Amino acid sequence: MKHKYDCIPTSEENIQRLFECELREIPDSANAALEEPITTKELYNAITQGKPHKAPGRDGICLEFYKKTWEKIK
Repeated sequence: MKHKYDCIPTSEENIQRLFECELREIPDSANAALEEPITTKELYNAITQGKPHKAPGRDGICLEFYKKTWEKIK
């Protein structure tokens, strides 16, 4: 766990390159897509592509619950 949460080494040069990358904000075309509601089909695709036996999300509900009850909860 120490390695997982340890500091990530950086350099001034890398930080400067990050600031110079010219992308200051999300373009309007990309932002519009991000603002669209998530469709049932997109949600179903995300659920079915998830790997089994993973840790539950913040709500404490695991992916298997959604997979097994999809027809009722969609």
